[in-house]
Amino acid sequence: MVKNDNIRIKRRKADFLLYGFSYLFLILAGIFLISLPFLPIAPPSEVIGYVIMGVGILFAGGGMVLYGMLLYRGICPADALVITNKGFTNYMVGGKNGVYVEWVNIASMKVFGLTKAPMLGLSLNDSDKYLEELDGKYARIARNNLELGIPVIAISQREVAVQIAELKTLFSRMVKGAISWEQYAAHNKKAETGEETAETAHSFTVEPDHLTEKKEHKTRTVELPPVDSEPRVQPLEESEDVTVLDMDE
Repeated sequence: MVKNDNIRIKRRKADFLLYGFSYLFLILAGIFLISLPFLPIAPPSEVIGYVIMGVGILFAGGGMVLYGMLLYRGICPADALVITNKGFTNYMVGGKNGVYVEWVNIASMKVFGLTKAPMLGLSLNDSDKYLEELDGKYARIARNNLELGIPVIAISQREVAVQIAELKTLFSRMVKGAISWEQYAAHNKKAETGEETAETAHSFTVEPDHLTEKKEHKTRTVELPPVDSEPRVQPLEESEDVTVLDMDE
């Protein structure tokens, strides 16, 4: 078991170049709109000028708030996962308090997805308890994962500040340690009290990695009936009566 009772995995910092320039552009656009009524290209009426200034204030104010949040998250990133000897709390789902998962509830683990953006997938022995603690959006995603045969918990490299391979090694060690400790505690209790206790039968599997360079697109082949190269006109039978209408009448 790991001696440190509290390991914190931080969220990955946002792409500062992408979001930073976007928010700066929003601020500059707002400043331009605010100053537009005072420029030679002033709007045709005073009312329209006030409306443009109001929109500019919204743009500049919103951009400043978003830019400030981006800087704060870069300096003080939030927790993504908090790991203890008994389990971990996932703060990327479940709202402010996150969702707690015991190590002994993890049945299997694998790394899957794209090579450039891998994900650590965790399958649980009891998924219902985990789903009950999720918010609406995250609960729908987890249920869809189960229906598609994807692990109910998928931790993306784009969300955490450590390498997925390192996180997989840490999680595997913690799960195996928790299962061994539970079996050891049950054995000691039986030896001390002499009571027959139900033996824990937790199983844990580390599946091979399944990574792809590009997204896999499933295709379906549909067989169409043969089409004649030339349309055929079915001749009329001699017994059929044909009525011809004279449109000039």
